[in-house]
Amino acid sequence: MKILFLHHHVRGGGVTRVLAAQVRALQDPLGQGPYPCRLWTADTRPPPDFDGVSLAYQSLAELDYLACDTEPQALERMEQTLYAHLHQAANEGWLVHCHNSSLGKNPLVTWVLYRLAREGVPILFQYHDFAEDARPDNYRFLKQLLQDRFRVPLADILYPGFARCLHVAVNSRDRAFLATLPQLKAANVYLLPNVVDIPEALPAPQTDAAAFRNSLNIRLEGDLWTYPVRGIRRKNLGEFALLAALFPEQNYILTLAPQNPLEVEAYDAWADRVRHLGLPLHVNAGALWPFEEIMAQSTGALTTSVREGFGLAFLEPWTLGKAVTGRDLPDITRDFKAHGIDLSHFYARLDVPLQPDEQHKLREAYRAYVQACGQAMGIAMPAEVLDGMVVSKVGAWTDFAALDRQTQMDWVERVAADPGLAAQIRERNGLHRIWSVAAERVQHNRRQIGRHYGLSAYGTALVKLYRQMAESQIEPDPPLPLDNPMLQHFFHPDHLQLLRK
Repeated sequence: MKILFLHHHVRGGGVTRVLAAQVRALQDPLGQGPYPCRLWTADTRPPPDFDGVSLAYQSLAELDYLACDTEPQALERMEQTLYAHLHQAANEGWLVHCHNSSLGKNPLVTWVLYRLAREGVPILFQYHDFAEDARPDNYRFLKQLLQDRFRVPLADILYPGFARCLHVAVNSRDRAFLATLPQLKAANVYLLPNVVDIPEALPAPQTDAAAFRNSLNIRLEGDLWTYPVRGIRRKNLGEFALLAALFPEQNYILTLAPQNPLEVEAYDAWADRVRHLGLPLHVNAGALWPFEEIMAQSTGALTTSVREGFGLAFLEPWTLGKAVTGRDLPDITRDFKAHGIDLSHFYARLDVPLQPDEQHKLREAYRAYVQACGQAMGIAMPAEVLDGMVVSKVGAWTDFAALDRQTQMDWVERVAADPGLAAQIRERNGLHRIWSVAAERVQHNRRQIGRHYGLSAYGTALVKLYRQMAESQIEPDPPLPLDNPMLQHFFHPDHLQLLRK
């Protein structure tokens, strides 16, 4: 078997790491020697994540994110070019494994893969994120460019139900959502959690602790907690800053700035506010120090994210001998808990007391946001449904993650200036428990992660999926869905936060 991996880019981030792990897992699965692997993206060269593996890399500009104002003639040329490349690869016996093709970053890729799937090309579709999950601009782009242009129901294009297509989710929630799609057979929908690397030895600091902290203007006193992510909006940087205001005796690091230009404005606003308030939080530490050294110097890791695909941030630090704490995402972490990973010290909400005028303003903001999302996705919103969604988000005590960015900033400033208010919020939410993680729990969680998310088992699972795909036969086309059930799954109050706008 020969595997052709397909993605828009490899510029760092979760999907890039998954791709690198998949290529590594196929180097010697089941002791049968390496499987030939190719990787096509829009980037000119692969990053260091792929060093030391056998991989044929090719850059295709047609795979890059697509501008919504691209001229029709250019769209046609791009479609023809991409189709020709993939059609030739399929004729040469390559199985296609694509990532996030339905997210709406380039609807032409989505359409070309649908065409090939309809012709019987074996394709494994792997989903990390979804356009239906509070991404109205992406969904509108897909609908306008695909359904309105080609007159095929959008759900069928996004999730092709042909016999030689497999559909893979990285968490059990998304797998259950996919299984409800009428065009997909249950036998073709799978759960494939991501690999988590388990180093044989725990990393040790290579630099004197004082020199490390001085380089980042961090006090020598106090523990050091690291948020090991890029500072994009869904990572909820405001709550990270709030924790720094609630527990100013600790020190905090955010590892990386965002690369996406659409994320820079929000990141810069928070970086400026943190500096203005003098909070013990340093951003973009990864520009000065490698990830391994930052984690070796850290007491533990934090996460305040409001949306994840797989949830690597909940697992990886344990493998480095570091505790993880912060905001729980039960839809994601239930898979980890089912494997015996103990996250009982996390919080599911971080409530703050809103004044009546703040509640009114926030309800009106949510009302407008939910209506706009529903309109973009073609979801009818009866008044009573809209009212119920708004009421579920806002109350006298409201989850901090439900606030818009400006209100979050106002609250961080209030808490930083008022020790009494900070104490009230800490007590209300029982936050002191988040720092109490025994060494035994760290060791236990590290063992459980190694047992359930290791590389060798992952390679075995991949090969089984590829074999099923390669051995499947072309069958009559599945029935076309009349609507997209994925919208109903994701259009829910828990998935709608103003800070993701």
